[in-house]
Amino acid sequence: MHGPSPASPGRSARVQRARVLSFFFFGGSAIGLLAVAVLPLPAGTNTAGTLVTLGLSLALGTVLLIRPHRIPDWALNLALAAGTAVISFDVYFAGDVQTNIEMFYLWVAFYAFYFLSLRLALVQLGVLAAGYGVALVARGEADAVTRWTITIGTLALAGILIARLVGQIQAWATHSAQREEQLRQAEERFRSAFDDAAIGMALTDLDGRWMRVNRALADLMGYPAQDLVGKASVEFTHAEDLEADLEAHKKLVTGALSQYQTETRYVHADGHTVWIGLSASLVRDRKGQPVHLIAQMQDISERKAAEQELTARALQDPLTSLPNRLLFIDRAQVALARMERPHSSLAVFFLDVDRFKLVNDSLGHAAGDRLLVEVAERLRTLLRPSDTVSRFGGDEFTILCEGTDEEAASGVAARIAERLSEPFDLDEREVFLNASIGIVVSRNPDDDPEDLLRDADAAMYRAKQQGRSRFALFEGAMRIRSAERLTLENDLRRALEKGELRLDYQPEIELDSGRIYAVEALVRWDHPRHGTMPPNSFIPIAEDSGLIIPLGDWVLREACRQAAAWLADRDGEPSLRLSVNVSPRQLADDRLTEVVREALDRSSIPPSMLRLEITESAAVDGISTLTQLKELGVGLAIDDFGVGFSSLNHIRRLPPVDTLKIDKSFVDHLGRRPSDTAVVAAIVGMARSLSIATVAEGIETAEQVRKLRELGCDRGQGYHFARPAPASAVSQLLLSASLGELISG
Repeated sequence: MHGPSPASPGRSARVQRARVLSFFFFGGSAIGLLAVAVLPLPAGTNTAGTLVTLGLSLALGTVLLIRPHRIPDWALNLALAAGTAVISFDVYFAGDVQTNIEMFYLWVAFYAFYFLSLRLALVQLGVLAAGYGVALVARGEADAVTRWTITIGTLALAGILIARLVGQIQAWATHSAQREEQLRQAEERFRSAFDDAAIGMALTDLDGRWMRVNRALADLMGYPAQDLVGKASVEFTHAEDLEADLEAHKKLVTGALSQYQTETRYVHADGHTVWIGLSASLVRDRKGQPVHLIAQMQDISERKAAEQELTARALQDPLTSLPNRLLFIDRAQVALARMERPHSSLAVFFLDVDRFKLVNDSLGHAAGDRLLVEVAERLRTLLRPSDTVSRFGGDEFTILCEGTDEEAASGVAARIAERLSEPFDLDEREVFLNASIGIVVSRNPDDDPEDLLRDADAAMYRAKQQGRSRFALFEGAMRIRSAERLTLENDLRRALEKGELRLDYQPEIELDSGRIYAVEALVRWDHPRHGTMPPNSFIPIAEDSGLIIPLGDWVLREACRQAAAWLADRDGEPSLRLSVNVSPRQLADDRLTEVVREALDRSSIPPSMLRLEITESAAVDGISTLTQLKELGVGLAIDDFGVGFSSLNHIRRLPPVDTLKIDKSFVDHLGRRPSDTAVVAAIVGMARSLSIATVAEGIETAEQVRKLRELGCDRGQGYHFARPAPASAVSQLLLSASLGELISG
């Protein structure tokens, strides 16, 4: 079963028109009947005709009132025309009336111009004019033309005004309907955007209480939405952010701010903190008065966590979790700013772990990293909570101690040295370390942290020069030495261009025959102000500055050139070997193999004549490069053998080595210190079992020669045989081919 369909808009308008027209008919009839029944009738009134006319009007009104929904539009138009006829009949039957019945024509005109289209209204006005004219002519009115003209003209003017009024009313009604629809749609959009927004939203009254919240905000806070309504936002604000949020709310309500954006913290229903990106704005009414606030809230906890992690990475060392250089300098600046009391001071320590590279080389970088973590932990537990210890880089650490003078700083350094000297346990292996520490004490709040670090570094460098594993307080002279070091570095950069570098050569002797087996190239610097400088006075500077690369290239080419000259003097007999030292930095250079190949090609000496000397620790990091050099046919020698870690293990890992050079520190006490004699004997025995030649460095006495021969050492080198000398002097030695008298001693 289906109920009646709702009336269409056109049908409702037609019913309304029918009822209005029926009211016009009833109203006119009621007025006419009242006049006939109560008022004196004018002379000449046809009472019967008037009553018939009124009855016709009542009948038409009744039909229109009883069945309005069944009357079609065309019937309404005819009914309106009939009404015009009724009025015209009444005009005809009326007597000599002073009050114009024509006033009822105004009802017809109003109805026509209000309810009908302009075209139909004009047609009805024409019908009215015709009916009125017929009535006037039929009565024989003397002033018929005047009355018709005035009446029809008035009705036409009234119709135009009515039509204009109707148009304005319709336009207003249309505009109002459209505006209402727009408001409805806008409200619907707002409601949809508010309720379904992916971010939290709230309408807040001027006291800061939530009047309405959406589902996203309820989920963000962990409460049902109904539990949040009526609550003040400050009830959920983190205590540390409460003051700032209250101040911002006050500024919004008072109009000092029209919008407020911030990052704040709310407390979730389960108690954890949620970072919120908050944007709040003030809503005013048409008079500009504050009504409420609308707030948008987004969970930014993940972004804040990422930012905090990035900040930690930017300010912390990832390996040890200590502050890094940037954070250390910032804390030093704060500490300097706090030095307002008289006689206050602070100390900056620069600590370098001695021989840490040997740990990396022998045990691997993973073990080295664990060792640095252990060092950091010992430093952290040794110092006060107010002190700052940072990892400056590599195996360097810096420490900041406020309220510390020279005496107290020396005590701190002594405790650090003692604590670090205790063994470290790495993979069930004990490792012993020491540190060189530089200290600078400041009493001037205007000091620059970078300058303090520079001075502490200079003091640390001085401690290393004094024998490592100690500490040194900064003195003004250290800054002068640092400046001199910088000047020396600049001079070294120009030394190659100016031809200030030269090579001396020191023979290497076969201990059995006394024959000169090889010569070692040693660089010297003829400085214009300082005179001849030995390698240990400028090679460390070259290493630190990177100048060792071009310097080493020059040494290699020059030594090979000289070897070619000696080879020619010996009629091409390549029995003489040439030793050239290669620094760790050169070995790490990808160009080294090509540089060696180029030097051999330029000099035309056989590759077997060249022997490259490298330190044990550097060899481990350069295995791939050493393999390439070995493929060229050059010899390899391990220099200063015995002072590194796990030396036997290293030899096994390296490409085939031709020579081990026993460090001078073991040769010095041969025959006097049993432990050194045992070490040399072990090295010689191990090398012989691996078919590797041995060379003892730093031989200065005949007794050392005798002992080395007894131990089976193959060759020797030192002042006992010959000091380093220019190539011309060495050429004279080569002519003798033997220093046998020094062997038999």
